Amino acid sequence: LRQTEKVIKAGLINELEAFYLHQVQLKSGAKDFLELISQYHIPIIMATTGHLQLIKKALERLHVCHYFQKAYACASKRTADIYLNIAHDLHLNNQDILVVEDTYIAIRSAKNASFLVAHIYDEASWKDNNAIKAIVDFDARNFYELINQLKEGNIL
Repeated sequence: LRQTEKVIKAGLINELEAFYLHQVQLKSGAKDFLELISQYHIPIIMATTGHLQLIKKALERLHVCHYFQKAYACASKRTADIYLNIAHDLHLNNQDILVVEDTYIAIRSAKNASFLVAHIYDEASWKDNNAIKAIVDFDARNFYELINQLKEGNIL
């Protein structure tokens, strides 16, 4: 390699920034889901392992940043620490919080800590789909399906 680690890292950060600022899109039905939840005056909190500032910029570009009351970032969702911190800050019991995730590791962590968990399908996690379906409370291909399931289950 002729490039230094610093140059490679800077290039990767630039690509990531360009992706969040210009390309990333919401999952199908996400904006409608956020709007519906906000109409019920339910707090919407973001928990991410991503770069928080870039994600916020993407949410601003997509005109949904205002739905989120707070955002938390962590290095990993292998444990439920981020969800437990949110529950503590909201003064709510774990089982009274709906965690919406798209990866098996995050879903398993939240379920092991007794959170109500909804899965939104993501192609990157297709190989874990059967394991995910076995443990989640709600499983949906998109947020429109999740809205319907929450209404059918009298959650909304």
